[in-house]
Amino acid sequence: MRSKGLAAFLLLVGLAGSAAHAASVPALESRGGDSLSDSDRSTLASWALTQTEVKSHVGADRLRFLRGGAEIAKRDQAKGGGEYRRALLFYRNYDRGLVHEVEVDLDAGTVGIRDLYDSVQPTREEFAAAVDVIRKDPVLGVLVDDPAIHVDGGFYERAMIERDPCAKDICLIVELMNAGAGNGWASRVIVNLSKGTVANRDFHGPTEEGQIVPMSDLGAH
Repeated sequence: MRSKGLAAFLLLVGLAGSAAHAASVPALESRGGDSLSDSDRSTLASWALTQTEVKSHVGADRLRFLRGGAEIAKRDQAKGGGEYRRALLFYRNYDRGLVHEVEVDLDAGTVGIRDLYDSVQPTREEFAAAVDVIRKDPVLGVLVDDPAIHVDGGFYERAMIERDPCAKDICLIVELMNAGAGNGWASRVIVNLSKGTVANRDFHGPTEEGQIVPMSDLGAH
């Protein structure tokens, strides 16, 4: 089932090398350098995904909105210079394994988008989604609901082995910690959010310098 969550990351039209058309930006509560209210953030996040520049770039990919804010920025001298207010919106793309960065010029109404491949750590909603995947596992689900187990982590990592699905997909490390300080974890789990599956039920990271290990359980190899 395809996720209906929002997700796309900020992309500047100038950087994308294409012209954006002026659009009618929704009326917002915040002004100037003020932070976006929750209502403004939700409104802009939904509105941006309806714009031609964004729709043509992301297509039918599964997205989740991560975060967004507003600030006062300076225009390039080639564009006349001066200050303007912009919103930066970030979305996760689960099909391409990246983040889209969308910039909305709140004064001119122009929209731009670019792709980001750097690590962008998960939101609380993504962490909760990963835990839900674990909870559905017949073995690990028991640990998640055990009051003696502390669920921690939710860190995003990209595998360094090309044939590992987590080299492209969005994968999170979730630690199921035993009760009591120093007692370690009952299991370190890799959740592939792009596929909605547990990729590795008992992940062990590198044990020596320079060692590269798969994140997904690749079986015998």
